Amino acid sequence: MSVFNELKRRNVLQVAAAYIVVAWVIIEVAVTLREGFPGMPIWIVQALIVLLALGLVPVLILSWFYELTPEGLKRDSEISGDRSYADATSRRLIYVTVAFVFVGVGLFAWSRIGQPPAAPLSPFAQAEIPAESVAVLPFVNMSADPENEYFSDGLTDTLLRMLAKAKGLKVAARTSSFAFKGQDKDIREIAVALGVAHVLEGSVQRSGTRIRVTAQLIRADDGFHVWSENYDRTLTDVFGIQDDIASSVGTRLLASILGRGEEVHPKGIATNSIEAYDLYLRARAKTLQFSHGPLEEAVTLLNQSLAIDPNFIEAKIELAWVFLQQAETGSMRQDDAEDRVTALA
Repeated sequence: MSVFNELKRRNVLQVAAAYIVVAWVIIEVAVTLREGFPGMPIWIVQALIVLLALGLVPVLILSWFYELTPEGLKRDSEISGDRSYADATSRRLIYVTVAFVFVGVGLFAWSRIGQPPAAPLSPFAQAEIPAESVAVLPFVNMSADPENEYFSDGLTDTLLRMLAKAKGLKVAARTSSFAFKGQDKDIREIAVALGVAHVLEGSVQRSGTRIRVTAQLIRADDGFHVWSENYDRTLTDVFGIQDDIASSVGTRLLASILGRGEEVHPKGIATNSIEAYDLYLRARAKTLQFSHGPLEEAVTLLNQSLAIDPNFIEAKIELAWVFLQQAETGSMRQDDAEDRVTALA
């Protein structure tokens, strides 16, 4: 008997077809859900695809050695004399495959074709968007080490808060901007969703003590660059980079949109210690996970940061916020959290 016929006899081919079609439908459902929830991380869908791909091999191995019967799974050798079970299983697998093909095609058509196109932005809606408004999208981590994600997110967060303090600028909230992290969407679409006329995006590449930051300010209505700049510095000068980017963006916005020639110098982070700042950024990444273990790690990191710079006000504020989150998650009594926050205040 040929290998192909043996695979067919043991229903391996039927199982493979059914598995692939069902996996496709599951992935389509995950993609559709992510489109409905912009804040859903892309890595969830990517991890699901990897898990489904890895699961194919063990499923095929099991289908080679075992057959599904009314009494449960049995080794193929135990039922080789009676093919009624195997034939019935084969028919069921074909029915399941065909059914899921129709489900998958229908889901694909609904999510990709059947959705009505987004309505064009009316002149009235455009008029409602302030010209001096900007959204700061999460800077992309271009470093070789993915663990440096906390650093690029921290730099984005600092720039966002610095620009929010600049007089005359309207800045989209952090939560709204970070909802688009990892999403490949058109700048105009993002700007409309956030209600801003400009978008600041960029990337961070960190290697040893060297850091390169690329930032560009884009006008949303036509997609043209208002301003773009590269910064190559040592890590010890990260505060200077933040000041330069925030000042350049604020000054260019006010000059090009409002016709105001004065320079903008928003206040940066309240520490001169790169070690304290790095610990603070690591702690913020833990805080945003909002679970027991990471919150405990955040407390440790923030205490280390404050040990280096006791006057680091942002670290104190973050530590107070962590205590409140610990009370929310039940890992600390509410009274204890309030006492610690009061002491920090």
